[in-house]
Amino acid sequence: HSMVENVILTGEVSFTIATLLDKISSLEGQGFFVLGNYGSGKSHLLNILSLILNDPGARRILTEKCAFNDQQNIDLPSTLQQVSKVTPLTVEISLVEHSNREYLEEIVLSCIDKKMGSGQNNHQDTPNPVLPADWLKRTRKEVFRILQDVLRQDNWGGIVLLIDELSEFLRSKPDNRSYNEDVRFLQFLGEFAEAIPAWVVATLQENIENTGAI
Repeated sequence: HSMVENVILTGEVSFTIATLLDKISSLEGQGFFVLGNYGSGKSHLLNILSLILNDPGARRILTEKCAFNDQQNIDLPSTLQQVSKVTPLTVEISLVEHSNREYLEEIVLSCIDKKMGSGQNNHQDTPNPVLPADWLKRTRKEVFRILQDVLRQDNWGGIVLLIDELSEFLRSKPDNRSYNEDVRFLQFLGEFAEAIPAWVVATLQENIENTGAI
C-alpha cells in the first residue's frame, strides 16, 4: 500500500486514473495510450491502476488522499466507489522482459494464460477461470471468443491489459513483417475490446505513429 500512499495526485494523474476507472466501471471496453518521457512515472501509474482494481485497501487509501486534493473538477472518490462494483481480471504485461523477436499477440496471450491459471488473481467470489488446454492453438477469433465466454461464465467484469513499454518494443522489432503483425494485433484488440469487454492501457515514450511506418 506504500505505493498508493506516496502517489502525488496532480491534475494530470487524477484525470488519467479517473478516466480509465470511469470506462471500466461503465463496462465500456476501450484502448488507451499513456504517453510520457522516460522516467515520467508511466510504469508506476500502471502499478497504481493494478492495485486500485484489485485491492479494496488501496482504493480506501486513495479515497482518503483525495480529501487533501485540490482537483475540484475531478470526482475521483465517486469513480473509485463505482469501480469497486466491477471485478475485471487484471493482467500486467511488461514488454521489457520479452525479446523483440516475440510477437505481441503471443506475449499477451501467454500472460493471460499464466494469470488465469496461476491462482494469483484476487477474485473473491468464484474459483479461477479454467481455459481449455488447447485454447491457444485456435484461430485468433476463436481464442478471444473462448476468453470472452470463460470470463463471463466465472463472473469477471471483463479484462484489463496493462502493457508497459509498448513503443520501445515496437521500435525494436527486427523487421517490417513482425512490426506489422504486432500493429495488426493492436488493431484487433481495439476492435474486440468492446465485446469482451477489455481495457487495454499501453505506455508509450513517443506517439504510436512514430514507432514505425503505420
